Amino acid sequence: MVLLGVFDGLLGLDDAFREIYPKADVQHCIVHKVRATFPKIRVQHKTDFIDDLKTIYTAPDHELALAAFDTVITKWNKLYPKEIKAWEDQLPTLLTFYKYPGKIKKAIYTSNPIERVYR
Repeated sequence: MVLLGVFDGLLGLDDAFREIYPKADVQHCIVHKVRATFPKIRVQHKTDFIDDLKTIYTAPDHELALAAFDTVITKWNKLYPKEIKAWEDQLPTLLTFYKYPGKIKKAIYTSNPIERVYR
């Protein structure tokens, strides 16, 4: 039984996974999402913006992660509405890892360890 698929954001991959495993959860890689967002942020805001994003995926639980995202929206939406919208649209699959035990959270919120195995 497959419970979870972790994906880096490659278009269509998670849809194909859902066709085969309709009951499994999908987790999009937060590291890839942060990396995709980073070039779109002005140099003078990069550190603060990325630090604020980090409060979302390092929050102790799902509710606090959502509260952290609300704070990010309030602070950055006027300057970066497209980037905030992109995070908002994908937030459910970026925060799937909160459904799982805390001990494995860091192992599943990114696809990077999986990619290293295949290199």
